[in-house]
Amino acid sequence: MTDDAREPGEGAGAQEPEPALRIRMGSKPGASLRVKALGLEVVRKEAGIIDAVVPSFREVAVATSGLSSPTAPKKTNRCVILVPSEEEARIEWNGLFVEGRFSIREKEWDSRFAREMFREFQPC
Repeated sequence: MTDDAREPGEGAGAQEPEPALRIRMGSKPGASLRVKALGLEVVRKEAGIIDAVVPSFREVAVATSGLSSPTAPKKTNRCVILVPSEEEARIEWNGLFVEGRFSIREKEWDSRFAREMFREFQPC
């Protein structure tokens, strides 16, 4: 007889908890998406594209840059600050994305201020 003190769902057959955020970031022609987050874990890296997860978070910064539209190309920079939420959400930019349970607490669409916001952000 064995004394197994593990909780149900723990042990060899237990599933890993779902990460708070799933991310595809990096750079490709005309677009980039960058993330600042504590605990970011790289899952896969290939040709400038990184797949990553964040198990849990309090605040995360996401910056996008690229051309606003093919017909009137203008370089844009955007920055948003994400906080945990009960609702599933997704930010997508030219095939790069952040998805998970979050809401946008703050956003900056002015290119200059967005660059500064992302540069100065300290994840917690």
